[in-house]
Parts: sequence; structure tokens; C-alpha cells
Amino acid sequence: GAIEIATESLDDSVSFPVRGRTLSCIADNSAYQLGEPKVAVGTPEGPIHVLVVSPTHLPSSSSSPPSTTISLSPPAVLNVLQGHRQEVTAVAWSPTDADLLASSSFDNTAQVWNVATGSALFNFRGHCGRVFCVAWSVLAADVVITGSADQTVCLWNYKEQPHHQPPNDQRQRGKRKAVKSSANADDVDVSDDGDTVSEASASQGAKQAVSKPAASLGAASSAAANSEQAGKRARVDRERERRARTLFPVANLTKQQSVSATRQSCMRLLAGTAVSEPSATTNPSNPASSAAGAHDADVDVELFVPERHHLARLFRREAAEHSRAGHAQGEYMLKVLQGRVVDAVEAAIAQRQLDDRLVALSAKAGHDVWLQACAAYGEQLARSNDPHGAVSYLLMCDKVDAAVEVYLASDLHVDALALAKSRCLPSDPLIARVYAAWAEACEAHSRYEQAAKCCIALGRRPQAEKLLGRRACSAANTRRFGVSATASPQAESLDSDEGSDNDGNEGGKEGQEEEEGQRLEDGRGSKDKAGS
Repeated sequence: GAIEIATESLDDSVSFPVRGRTLSCIADNSAYQLGEPKVAVGTPEGPIHVLVVSPTHLPSSSSSPPSTTISLSPPAVLNVLQGHRQEVTAVAWSPTDADLLASSSFDNTAQVWNVATGSALFNFRGHCGRVFCVAWSVLAADVVITGSADQTVCLWNYKEQPHHQPPNDQRQRGKRKAVKSSANADDVDVSDDGDTVSEASASQGAKQAVSKPAASLGAASSAAANSEQAGKRARVDRERERRARTLFPVANLTKQQSVSATRQSCMRLLAGTAVSEPSATTNPSNPASSAAGAHDADVDVELFVPERHHLARLFRREAAEHSRAGHAQGEYMLKVLQGRVVDAVEAAIAQRQLDDRLVALSAKAGHDVWLQACAAYGEQLARSNDPHGAVSYLLMCDKVDAAVEVYLASDLHVDALALAKSRCLPSDPLIARVYAAWAEACEAHSRYEQAAKCCIALGRRPQAEKLLGRRACSAANTRRFGVSATASPQAESLDSDEGSDNDGNEGGKEGQEEEEGQRLEDGRGSKDKAGS
């Protein structure tokens, strides 16, 4: 929460604390040499601090040719610009007017300020996403350029904007909530344990209680007290269940130490003997041996000394403990705390233990790391039988083909076809791939009509007619032999040519039987004539 201003030769510098834990952006007007030097600092909370730097030119007697040195005094706060409700992403000074400052914010707007008076002049609301950058045009003094997450760059004249201040949606939502709550309850009191009690309802209950007998009043009060105690106990139990596990289990062992042991550790800290370098025989994977050479109460001593290499030893010891206990997420979070987001994401990808939190944090390490994490997490969810979650992450990194294959592997052919047709051109081979896979699956389950529809979409009309003919052939066999269409898969797999051959063979057999019967009748007739 501080900025450091230095001269060009780095001979002098001055630090100035700015309210807030972190700063989001900074810009100075030294390039334009308009008026006195100013610095604008944006914050994640929204306010913009405008500082005035007052350099002092001092003659230098040490150099052989006479020269001057610049001395800096602590900057003075000119104004604090209030208006943005979300993080300020960029600030830019006007190249023509020393009092004009432009800012962009996550509230989807850009703002032009008058830093001399601290007033908001004009607000641009033409973007439908977060505004990431802002700059003044070098060709037109009244034109401001902004870039946004909606993938657009806008050039706008700030003097033509109808709005003057950033939107205050949060205030309005807060007012609506307050009005709604006041309509439901006159005055709401918040008790110590977090329960809200309406004074109107309490007074109404008190009036009813006065009219009751004393015995019933005492019983009701005791029952209310018992129920209140039971509710408190339930809340305490829930709070214990929600209590997060520490990332430093070894350092937290000091909570179990006695007062005397902790006091001795404090004395060793005062004497400078509490921290000892690990010996060559120390095993860093064993937390117990990592504390060798020190006392049991000194397992968290690295937190109370200024040297950073001792803190790195603390992280190594805690990571080894998480590895021994099988808490992989604890190891990843320790890397994140150290700023090693890339190492945490790569380790989780290698062990197939990514989660939503690590994927979100990977964006901090760069766009390439985030794309890699999204693709790996999508494949991980696909293996975990979560096709929709897998597809959502695969689409984040524009892997449409892989997302369609996930749907096909899960037999979600409608989802796969809808995704392919919405993301690809009609001539894309991926759509034909989905139709072919759907037709194959339908044919395997004797759903010939649906398979025929897929073939028609692919332009394969003969194959569609053949599939419809299989259904007709199966129905004819059912009527003739009393066999269901699904009882004989081999018969259904025969094509129409084989069916016609079988019909021809059956017709030939019937003709042979008729000729043989006619010959037998002719023989019996000749014998009767001979006998007569």
C-alpha cells in the first residue's frame, strides 16, 4: 500500500503510503510537462489518489562544472477521487490539460475527472464488459480510447456523454434492501450470537404474555430459554464443523505446548539461539528431524525472525508433512502462498488433482497456464464421469472437437450435435462425424428409423432406404414365423440382397414339391387302369 518516487538519476527517492492494502495502477504527468508534477494512483476498492510531487533543485558544489541536484520531499495529497465502486484498472493524464484525468474500472465504465476540484466530469458507459485500459487520443484533445473485456475498443468524445458519475448500483441495491427490511419489520436488533429479532414482534409477544397467567408465563420463558440454548449449541457445533484446517500443522503444534516450554522458546528468541541451521544429517521430509537441533517449542520460530530463508525452511517442512499425510491440496496451497502458482498448477496436473480453485488461480500465472489448466481439468472431469463439467472447461480453451468427443463417449449424441452445429460451420467435418457416430449407435440398438434420419442428414439416401428396409423385413419375418424382430440379430443384419436370395430358394423348393406330388398322382392312376 505504498509508492516510491525517485529522481531520474536515482539519487533521491521518497515513499508515500496509500490507503489500502494493494494498488492497482499508477500514472504520472511528467511526460507532458504541464504544471506541477502529479501522480495518480488507482486502488482495487475504487478511490483514486492524486498526489503532488514538489522537487527541490539544489546546487552541487562537488562537481567541477556547476550543476544542480534534485531533492524530493514527501508528496502532498491533492485530492481523492471517489466514484468507482470496483477496481480501477488504469489511469491516464490528458496531454493537453493538466487537470484532466481519465480512468477505467471493472464497473464497465470509464471516467474523466477534474483533479483540481476533485469532481467527476463525464462517464462513458458504452462497454458491456469490464474496462481494462484507457488512453487519450494524440490527434483530438476531446477523444478518449478504451479497451474492454467485451473485445471492443471504443473512441468516444467525453464532452458528449450524458452521464457525469460512475454508476452507483451497489448503493441502490443497498437502499432497496433497507426499504424492504423496514417494510417487513419496524426496527431490527441484531443480538450477539447473530440472530435478528424484530422489536415489533417482541413487543407484541410481550403484550400477549402479560395477559397470560403467571404459571404459563414462567413455563413459556423457561421453554424459550432452553430452545435458545439448544440453538446456540447447534450453531457452535456447525461452526466447529466449518472450521478450516490449517496449512501449517507442524507450526500449530505449539498450541499444545506448556506455558513453561513456550516461555523458554521466547527466551531463546531473545538470546538469538532459537534458530539453527539444519545439519547435514537432517531429513527434510521428516518434520520431527527438521526440528532437530532446536527445541520442541521452536517449530514455529521461523515466523518470528526477519530472515526469509528461515521462512522457506518452514514451508518445506510443512509441505513434507502434507505429503506424508497424503494432503495434496495442502501442498498446492503452500505453493500458492509462496507465489509459485505455476508450480502448484503443474503439480496438480501431473497428479490429476486439479480443482476449481486452482484453475481460477492459474489465470494469475498467465494466459497459457490458464489454458493448460482448463484443458487438463476438462480431461480430468471427463474421466470422472462429469461430461457437462468437462465440456464447460474444454470450451473455455476453445477445444470444441474435444468437447464433442466427450459427449459422444457419454452417448449424449443430441448434446454433441447441438454443440457441433452451434460452434461449427455446416460444412465442418465434425458435424458429419457426429451424425455418423449417432447412426452407428442407433443401428446397434435396432433403432433403424433414427439411424436413417442421420443418414439422410449426411446425404446417404440409399443407406437410409436400406435401414428402413431392414425394419420391414423384420416385421415380415415376425408375421410369417412368429419370431420377434429382436430375437434373431443375425437375421436382422442380413441385407436386402441376401433376403431376396432366400426368397428365391424357398420358391424353388415349393415348385419341386408340387412336381413330385403330380408324378405320384399320375402313377396311382395308371395302376388303377391296369387292375380294371
